[in-house]
Amino acid sequence: MKIIGLTGGIGSGKTTVSEYLTEKGFQVIDADKVARKIVEPKKKATKAIELEFGTDMINPDGSLNRKKLGDTVFSDKEKLLRLNEITHKEIVDKIKIRILELENDNSNLIFIDAPLLFETGIDSMVHETWVIDTPVNLRIERVKKRDSMDDEKIESRIANQMEQHLKNIKATIVIDNSLGKEELYKKIDQLIKKYEV
Repeated sequence: MKIIGLTGGIGSGKTTVSEYLTEKGFQVIDADKVARKIVEPKKKATKAIELEFGTDMINPDGSLNRKKLGDTVFSDKEKLLRLNEITHKEIVDKIKIRILELENDNSNLIFIDAPLLFETGIDSMVHETWVIDTPVNLRIERVKKRDSMDDEKIESRIANQMEQHLKNIKATIVIDNSLGKEELYKKIDQLIKKYEV
């Protein structure tokens, strides 16, 4: 069984690649989905976030106010660090459990889609790392369309992620995503050919 870590900065097209791999029938563990699960109402991490950042981070129904929390932590590195301390270990543990489940199902290829692949140490759990690389101006444009965020907020999020060139240095494979979906899919098809039985 081979495990491939997939990462890229905000707006790079990482999710597009993940969705394409899922459509092709590959198992993709989505770290963002795991992160959302651990902050559901009444969960340990949700309570810890409320204690650390205040009750206004929690919606009346007990769910996390993701927008408010995002605005708070992405404008303050110390707060982001504290949030990561609350959530990262639990996210990594849940991913490990999922890998074991998929091993038992005899999956021959597993992808872990993680925006913070290197920052959380998830890269130590994989055999290869694929980094999606996209010019910053394109990334900003995509996020604007997708999330209706202003430039300042997007740039603040980019600034809080590992620099692209550092990701590229650490990557086994760097996938250029500056030419649109069709070209991106072609590149992914070429890469997965060697794993298809």
